[in-house]
Amino acid sequence: MSSPEKKLACFCNNIPYEAVEAWTKGSKSTSLSDLQDETQAGCGPCGGSCRPILTQIVNNAHQKTPAPKGTLPPDFVKAISLFNRRYYWETHEILEDLWMEEVGKTKTFYQAIIQGAAALYHVLNANPKGVIKLSGDSLAKILGPRENPWEIDITPLISALNSYKTQAEEILGQTRSGFDYACLPQIRLDEHLVVDL
Repeated sequence: MSSPEKKLACFCNNIPYEAVEAWTKGSKSTSLSDLQDETQAGCGPCGGSCRPILTQIVNNAHQKTPAPKGTLPPDFVKAISLFNRRYYWETHEILEDLWMEEVGKTKTFYQAIIQGAAALYHVLNANPKGVIKLSGDSLAKILGPRENPWEIDITPLISALNSYKTQAEEILGQTRSGFDYACLPQIRLDEHLVVDL
């Protein structure tokens, strides 16, 4: 029998939600930066994708007025954390579950990110045909009529997809030997976004 999976507050550093809650109860600090300094939560290679979760935990512990709930699904935050650490296939898997449950323009937004992550997965696996197909599909959804429900800045993703699509075409045309991995993007989440926990 396996033990139940712990709910994580910081995905990069594998810090459970309960551990962050315990820190907030045992600390007189109300500062997110103190939490980060003392626990390393929010200081991982994903660029702090979990900060909205951490902010809400700190705010709730010190009874600050939280920002409106329900603006960012926790699984989306987890997917972006994985994306920023270049776990593109895992990003795709998590977002696919959200996508299947969604309707309307938000569904298209999820699909654009899913296809973008899949294109970057093909970059890492040196598959130029996959990069061209999925970059094109993702960009068509990102640049077409769409909803970005949280107004997340996805310009780094757009730039990377355009660059990798061009690089893939050059690889297939034999004018380039491989992909430039320095273009791999990160998606930053604003700290004012609150996760519906």
